Amino acid sequence: MRLALLAGVHANLPAFEAVLAALRRETLDETFDLGNLVGFGPHPTECAGLSGKRRLEGLLGSFEAAAFGEARVPRDAFPLAADRAAFEAVVERLRATLPAADQRRLGARPPTRRLVADGRRVVLAHGSSASPFERVPLDSDDTLLARHLDAARADVLVLGHAPRVATRRVGERLVVWCGSVGRARDPRGRRVAEAAWCILDTAGPSVEPRATAFDLASVERDTLKSATPDSSL
Repeated sequence: MRLALLAGVHANLPAFEAVLAALRRETLDETFDLGNLVGFGPHPTECAGLSGKRRLEGLLGSFEAAAFGEARVPRDAFPLAADRAAFEAVVERLRATLPAADQRRLGARPPTRRLVADGRRVVLAHGSSASPFERVPLDSDDTLLARHLDAARADVLVLGHAPRVATRRVGERLVVWCGSVGRARDPRGRRVAEAAWCILDTAGPSVEPRATAFDLASVERDTLKSATPDSSL
């Protein structure tokens, strides 16, 4: 089974549209959005509407959970007060501006998706199988990754909440970070004008990273004009 996996659109419409166009050129069985369709970017209404129009199957990200779901943001989710304040400002903007139907649809997303493909247990989640707010670092040691695999009861665990595509094998099991469509960064932390997503072939299992170009300059201009500018630009 070939699964297209994307996450972290972050209300970046040019990046989202570029990836959706790229998906049409692939041979796929299913496509999943692992959350944070909305977020820091300037186009939350447009991205929510396009996702609904395409009937894209999605999971609950940290923004959807905080803005439209019933989850409470954990105290340790943001070590820095400035980061929490920025997150809460975006949450309030989303509640005030996104159409009610989109709020209900995004808030009703499940936190995880479980499937069996090619005899393997595959679990999809935004942050971890326990919480969309949890972040599993790309440099986590094997012991921590094994705990997450065990907790998810997974042979393949796919996560969002990461700036680029990455994989780690833990014995015969696999952890995949599917990158960020709207806020991808290189290993030095620099913003890049390419949406990061991937395709998981469960037969291997193996991962095919994808980098899809989009107009970052236009997103930066729109972001600076939006109600809550993204300070990371």
